[in-house]
Amino acid sequence: LEQIKKRVLLGPDFYNNDREEVINLLIRINELKINNKLDYINSGALGLWIPNENSIVIDYRVIDMGSPIFLDILSHEAIHVAQSCYTGSRIKTPQRIGLPLEYSKDLNLNLSHNLYSNKPEEVLNLEREAFTYSKVKGVAIKLLNNFCE
Repeated sequence: LEQIKKRVLLGPDFYNNDREEVINLLIRINELKINNKLDYINSGALGLWIPNENSIVIDYRVIDMGSPIFLDILSHEAIHVAQSCYTGSRIKTPQRIGLPLEYSKDLNLNLSHNLYSNKPEEVLNLEREAFTYSKVKGVAIKLLNNFCE
């Protein structure tokens, strides 16, 4: 009830923090000269990190999903960038950084999507690492700062 009251009182300003975090993350991504764009992704994915193109792609559908979802997907892809940087080269395939992984119903549901079927366990753990930390405020920027130049 308290959360609902807070939401009503804030009105359209409710998602300001999420919007600010999206802006800050995009600023950092641009400082690192990572290409980023909105496009249509045919595979069903909502976002992609394409290391050999140094490019993050977010599907246009995400715009209609709102600021919290956009932030989550952008953070998820930024974590994949940090995972690539962790290998020593941003254009290499990402590797797990080694952060503790979450095993929850919601996260397992994300990984049950057909995009991840028949993927090796290491790829699933790479995704699990990105899903685990994409919802944690500020982690994506911290990982970019720690591993990317």
